[in-house]
Amino acid sequence: MKKHHLLFLVIVAFQTLASAQSCLPDGIIFNTQAQIDSFQINYPGCTEIGGSVVIANFISNLSGLNVLTTIGGDLSIIRCPFLPDLSGLDNLISIGGNLSVGQESPAGSWVNSILSSLNGLESLESVGGNLIIGKNPTLTDISSLGDLVGVGGFLFFYNNSSLTNLNGLENLTIINDCLTITGSNLLSDLSGLSNITEIVNDLDLSCLGIINLEGLEGLEIIGGSLELTTLSSLQNLGALNNLTDIGNDIRIEGSDIQNLLGIENITSINGDLVLDHNYSLTSLSGVENLNSVGGNISIDNTSLTDLTGLYNLTSLGGHLAIDGNNSLFSLEGLGNIEPQSISDLYIYNNSLLSSCVVQSICDYLVSPNGNVMIENNAPGCNSLEEVQEACETLAIPSVDKQEVVWFFPNPAESFIFVKGTNQSVAQQVSIYNQMGQRVLQKEEAAGPVDVSRLLPGMYVIEIFSGELRTREKLIIQ
Repeated sequence: MKKHHLLFLVIVAFQTLASAQSCLPDGIIFNTQAQIDSFQINYPGCTEIGGSVVIANFISNLSGLNVLTTIGGDLSIIRCPFLPDLSGLDNLISIGGNLSVGQESPAGSWVNSILSSLNGLESLESVGGNLIIGKNPTLTDISSLGDLVGVGGFLFFYNNSSLTNLNGLENLTIINDCLTITGSNLLSDLSGLSNITEIVNDLDLSCLGIINLEGLEGLEIIGGSLELTTLSSLQNLGALNNLTDIGNDIRIEGSDIQNLLGIENITSINGDLVLDHNYSLTSLSGVENLNSVGGNISIDNTSLTDLTGLYNLTSLGGHLAIDGNNSLFSLEGLGNIEPQSISDLYIYNNSLLSSCVVQSICDYLVSPNGNVMIENNAPGCNSLEEVQEACETLAIPSVDKQEVVWFFPNPAESFIFVKGTNQSVAQQVSIYNQMGQRVLQKEEAAGPVDVSRLLPGMYVIEIFSGELRTREKLIIQ
């Protein structure tokens, strides 16, 4: 009996293996519930569909597909107003092409209108193409993607208006293209992205309810652009403090951030730096280590009071546009930019801006490389002629600041000492914190300057010697 029983098991196992087969190389479209229900009858033994699968229209459950393990092409689940979840796909392990759950119908109406979770995708491990989750108005839970370890293309989450978190993406470490999340105003948590270290192309976040970027602490490389737009609740960039490389632009628009702390480790931007319509942005603290921008700089923030965070910027590959900064008095912070690296210069609609006399601007205006627009600012910086006259009056010398005054030690603990050459004397020393607030000032700094009461951290020290002004980073330990 035992021999016969063993033989029976072997035969059953062989029949099971024989029944697992690839089928439908051209794919299949399911438009009715009856097609789903009769799938295993119509295609006996079919567990691996070679082509693409479309599930659409009046389908309420996918249980008839519970034998599927592989789809070689795309899987699209669209326009299913009666489908509450994806139960029935529980044995699906891999999708060779794109996975699309939801999209906009030609009439522009919501599609998977009662889909609340992705339950049914618990076994899914890989998506060879793009992962697109969009236009699912009742979707609140994507945690069933927890076994997903690889996506070959981009991740695109759009207009899932009830989605509150991204739990379920924790096993992803690299995004092989773009990561775009938009149109989810209840999304307040990015913790599902906590293990991602690299995004090969762009990171684009817009129209979300997030107040911070917690969940992106592990991110080190963005191969394309960092775009944070229309994030009206976003208050800080602190979670980006491990980010060291940006392949293209940094674009931050329409946020509630007050400074740029969080991107201190960025030393160069290959593309543009765009900071527009961040109505609470008062300081550019956080970009003190930035030394080159390969494209344009555009700064338009109504509460911005100073540009000193850019004092180490020396090279620019496009235009410089300072406009709509109605709390800005001076262009201090831009003085170290190599003037020949600026293409066009636009300084306009800054209602309080009266001082445009910095070394880079004055030198640029001697021989402009492109268009110049200086208008609608405060008197003193209200026209090209006014700025040229002010530059001539002050006659800013082109002297290497290190040959005039310097200070030591740096980092410092209790005291710093200011020294000069060629009988230069430091008439005034001021120290500013990262919010741009002056925390210490000393006249005629001939002796030691006591910095012991300053908290540990990074500061900006400003030293006046005659008509020259030196600005450097100061570290207090």
